[in-house]
Amino acid sequence: MRCLISHVNGVRPFHPLTSFFIHFQTLISSISKHTQCSNFHSSNSNSTLQTLTPLDHETVRETLVSFNNDWKRALEFFNWVEETQSNFHHSTDTFNYMLDILGKSFEFSLCWNLIHRMKQNPCSLPDHTTFRVMFKRYVSAHEVNEAIDTFQRLEEFNLKDNASFCNLIDSLCEYKHVIEAQDLIFGKNKILGFDQSLIFGNNKIMGVDQNSIFGSNKIMGVDQNSIFGENKNLGVDGVENNDTKICNMILRGWYKLGWWSKCRDFWDEMDRRGVHKSLYSYSIYMDIMCKSGKPWKAVKLYKEVKNKGIKLDVVVYNIVIKAIGLSQGVDSSIRVYREMKELGLKPTIVTYNTIIRLLCDGYRYKEALALLHKMRWLKVEFVRLQILVSCS
Repeated sequence: MRCLISHVNGVRPFHPLTSFFIHFQTLISSISKHTQCSNFHSSNSNSTLQTLTPLDHETVRETLVSFNNDWKRALEFFNWVEETQSNFHHSTDTFNYMLDILGKSFEFSLCWNLIHRMKQNPCSLPDHTTFRVMFKRYVSAHEVNEAIDTFQRLEEFNLKDNASFCNLIDSLCEYKHVIEAQDLIFGKNKILGFDQSLIFGNNKIMGVDQNSIFGSNKIMGVDQNSIFGENKNLGVDGVENNDTKICNMILRGWYKLGWWSKCRDFWDEMDRRGVHKSLYSYSIYMDIMCKSGKPWKAVKLYKEVKNKGIKLDVVVYNIVIKAIGLSQGVDSSIRVYREMKELGLKPTIVTYNTIIRLLCDGYRYKEALALLHKMRWLKVEFVRLQILVSCS
């Protein structure tokens, strides 16, 4: 189980509860029963618990996991730790975990109280993860205005930068507010109280020069061209830069919604805006073409990418194997599979599942079984399940 939602900045997921924490919870429960006390501030509880090994941040994080669905008890424990452990001070990490629990229960006023507490200690200052949690919890509650207002307030935390903007866009797309996200990128009018010239404008927004997004100047010591500048350095073709990253979030958002016409419109919009397309951009759109019933267009994109000299990865090859199998037959898929191996790319379970499914769809069961026997060194149980489903 994870409390925090995984994110582009690499938030570490929770570990499973250890036997120590199971014992810890049992001890707390036992103390509460014997003292007829429902909180951690019982003097008897304190005297007994203080005999345990001093708590560390890992212990606190793991214990908060057990209270993931009970924000009151989680907050009670969170406060109790600092009040009773003289040498313990919450880190930014433990604050972020607590914020996520509160946000999950829509206790946003308490979230802001914690954020202001974080500012009081140099060891627990808010970071990008802090506000990524806030964005995601606001948007998951469909409080889009509040998420945008939170971004507007980030100047007081010195976190109003491209990373925070990416986190906001990513949160909107993840929770199906792709329209609002796209309006923040390409909109011409004001949306939800947010000036659309944030991306393509000549004025100022939220006290920040518009060149901070699409200008030729610098902001926060970073060349503005690294975001959406007119003279941006695209680097090696196929490499993702900041504007590409944001547009990929939008494209993937439309993909998750299954709104294929919007996917095509946005793909064309990226061309009109001169947005560089990375390998990830192509992989998303190729998958969109397959899912929307146009695998031959995915094959055409594959050839386009190869002609550009972009180095392909196994993810793209897996999509191509499926697309070319649907449009040209499984024999063509097998040729692409061999090409992938010749390039030194190791096939994955997805690769074999795709080929086996295509073979079964063509009633070529013996070949499917032969392929299955050739890959005993992989996790065969997954493939065996796939072939049984395919052949049924």
